[in-house]
Amino acid sequence: MKYNLYACNSNNAFGIDSIGYSDDKLVTRFGPAKRNNYIIHYVLSGHGYFNNHIVKKGQGFLITPGMAEHYYPDKETPWEFLWIILNNSENNNTIFKEYNANLETNIFEYNNIYKLVQIRDIIIKNNGTIYSSS
Repeated sequence: MKYNLYACNSNNAFGIDSIGYSDDKLVTRFGPAKRNNYIIHYVLSGHGYFNNHIVKKGQGFLITPGMAEHYYPDKETPWEFLWIILNNSENNNTIFKEYNANLETNIFEYNNIYKLVQIRDIIIKNNGTIYSSS
């Protein structure tokens, strides 16, 4: 299923346009295409492919405006992930540098899966209710 927890206009302090979660094989598939946003994906379980590179639990990938992107779940062990869509601001490029993603693949490692699972559970519990404030 696909859920959105937070959606707002682009005038918020963090530049967040939306936060969401999905384990739906169609929703967790995109491209090939280009978009005009900064997007962070966190893989919570399973694995999939981002621009022909495997991405698994405990990893994520970063998308920048105008970047060619194509991602899809593995057929045997499909992923579930959280995403954060940020507005198109140069400040977000600075934030992305803090992720220390591989410069060639834009894939990063993270160790806060427990906190992200808590966020996923809040999103599911609220059954797609969209909040307009942080």
